[in-house]
Amino acid sequence: MFETTTLRYFGQAKKDTYSCSEMFTLCILVTVFIPSVCGNSWCSWGTYGDACDKNCSAHCRPRPNTNTVHCHIESGKCSEGCVAGWYGDECNKVCSKNCMNNICSHEDGTCTVGCKDGKKGNFCEVENNERKSQEGTEDAWGIILPITVVVVTILTVISLVIGCVRLGHNRRGPSTVKGGGHETSSFIPNVPQEV
Repeated sequence: MFETTTLRYFGQAKKDTYSCSEMFTLCILVTVFIPSVCGNSWCSWGTYGDACDKNCSAHCRPRPNTNTVHCHIESGKCSEGCVAGWYGDECNKVCSKNCMNNICSHEDGTCTVGCKDGKKGNFCEVENNERKSQEGTEDAWGIILPITVVVVTILTVISLVIGCVRLGHNRRGPSTVKGGGHETSSFIPNVPQEV
């Protein structure tokens, strides 16, 4: 027999003694009868619904250190949020493909890390024309700069060749050209010539 237990009903105390079999019967009734009347108050990990017959979304983020998924018993809302790339209460909506690293808010789907190149906006759905115009300018410089270097190099080489030819010509001395019966010198020294 169990100890005498005092029960209070509407403010009046009543002492009763319960036998082991009566306590066992009471335990069985509580565990079987109450869930069937009040509904199930818990489901095993990864399930939900009145009969725990629905699975939580495969895109629910697992609980840390346990790798088990848990969701609300009635709604199926993921308790730990969603894995990367998914959002919504049940993690059944896909993040925008333009979200950086495929990461978005698990509540509303806005891109939280930023957008991939060429996109902008909360959901990275808008074309970023500013970025494209900057890329166009960078592309133009990628063409203009090498052409400018080649032209400057060619002009430098031509100038050096012309300079070397003139310098070599002046070191050899005067060149004489016969024309019309007399010789003409293209080199005029600073020293007076004897006649």
